[in-house]
Amino acid sequence: MAQQSDVLAKAAATTATGSPAPVQVKAKPSVVIKYRLFAAEQTKKLDPTLSGAGPSKTLAGLALILGTVEGGVFKPFEDRIRAAPIPLSQVGEMHNGTFRPLSAEEQSARAAANAQRKNNKLSAEERKTAEAECTAKYGKVADGVMMHVLPLPKRIEPGTTIGICINVDAKSKFRRYPLWQVTAGDHDIVIDVFETYGKRGLNDKATKKDTRDEGTKEAAHPVDYYAAELNGDVWLRSTHPFSAADVDALPAEVAGAAMKTALKKIYSADFTMVGADFAIDVPRGQDKADTATARLYWIAAENNNCVSNVKAIDIKRDVPSRIHPAAYAAVANAAFDVKLTEVRFSSSWRPMLGSMGHRSGRGLDMVLLKDSDTATRLNREGLTSGSTTDKNHDGIVDDARGHHNIPVEEQEAFNAWKRSDADRISASAAWKRASGALDAANKALAAAKKSGNADAIEKAEHAQTEAQKSADAARQTAEDAAKDVPKKKTSWEKQVEKHQPSMVGQFRRALMKADAVTQIIDPWYIDLNTHDKVDGVVNEQKKDGLQDIHKNHLHLTIYDSELKG
Repeated sequence: MAQQSDVLAKAAATTATGSPAPVQVKAKPSVVIKYRLFAAEQTKKLDPTLSGAGPSKTLAGLALILGTVEGGVFKPFEDRIRAAPIPLSQVGEMHNGTFRPLSAEEQSARAAANAQRKNNKLSAEERKTAEAECTAKYGKVADGVMMHVLPLPKRIEPGTTIGICINVDAKSKFRRYPLWQVTAGDHDIVIDVFETYGKRGLNDKATKKDTRDEGTKEAAHPVDYYAAELNGDVWLRSTHPFSAADVDALPAEVAGAAMKTALKKIYSADFTMVGADFAIDVPRGQDKADTATARLYWIAAENNNCVSNVKAIDIKRDVPSRIHPAAYAAVANAAFDVKLTEVRFSSSWRPMLGSMGHRSGRGLDMVLLKDSDTATRLNREGLTSGSTTDKNHDGIVDDARGHHNIPVEEQEAFNAWKRSDADRISASAAWKRASGALDAANKALAAAKKSGNADAIEKAEHAQTEAQKSADAARQTAEDAAKDVPKKKTSWEKQVEKHQPSMVGQFRRALMKADAVTQIIDPWYIDLNTHDKVDGVVNEQKKDGLQDIHKNHLHLTIYDSELKG
């Protein structure tokens, strides 16, 4: 019918002389396309069956660049590499394989259903029915689903294919693997990318899952929803390995000829095997008489995140080579400065755990420093755990795991600070209660005075006086407790400085000399910008996703001018 209508329309569009009038072809409207990225922890929240080693909490900071794909060639919309933004929080559920946020009306209805489910006035049978109805309708709805929203910078013409290059592949010299490609049609498009655990194999396709009518009733329009995976194999391919050419590009003052020759072995997987582990020996090579070497040592068993999330991986070939040689050069030079004979790594590149530094080839984790006489573990887990069974990451097993580098007097100072802080919290709560009692006593006195009853006034005045005394005492106790906390903390920090192994402090300072190094985070101190003039802070092992996870290793991050950070 549509074809017949077109023919009739053309037949009618003729001039008086019989010549056909020009046919006006209306262009299809351009469409809006956006990507939504969900870190693995959010994927599991929406679909608990997608489990595995982790967790990966956020994709904030992921380097990416959006563009079109024509004839297999990626053309970015702009030259600038962007980072995945801070995620937005939504309430919603998986619907036909993609995320569907609940509308405001649905959220209100869900809140009402939850209230009904908890209604104490219902009979047991009524409550059972209410719970079943609530579970059936809202059981898969998740609160606080965090997603990184990436709108394209402009509307897209139908027929245009778009994609994203991420991580190291976003750098201008690569951009070989544009991911999650879709071709624009008549509808707006949303592509949901779910970071997914497990050995799933390389899958960089976006698959259409759903079409939904969105917008107001008066202006509803269809939106096509696609789903895609960000799994370990996609991470692997988007993190290009470095090469001997990258080693040669290091400045001579960073790596001399002898060091470069040694570092190139990393990128050809030419290691010395040490049981299941592997190493290279880096010569200092200042002159022919210089026989000093430093061993860089990788612990094979500490690569579980790679093994669990990449379908086929060779730890020696695929993992160390994805770290920039400037990181290894910084470690080797620091080792020479401190006269170390060995530095052990627990982690280099890894796809689905921790910071973007590790995922983008800029992060290294160290767990053991050795010189000719001693070995120093970079482990202080026992400070807060109180456990003697915390895991060592250095390949050495003994009965004092997690309690190295924490002398008794430091532990006592730490405990005293924590008790002082607990006392502060308790005293503050007591002052709040006493203040509340004083407010009540003042109101009672005002009411008694208003009544004119002499006995009531006398009793209220006495009660108010006692409440005032109690409030004053509680306030003084709270103020004294608050003053005591920083004193106790300073006492503990002095113990940390006093007892920090000299080898660790010297190694940290030596690392800071490297222009490439921008962050050092370890069990003693945290310095998120080694190039500013602000000293690092003591690692309190707070459960903030930074301090607590760096209580058993030293992490360094190097700078990349394109990826930033």
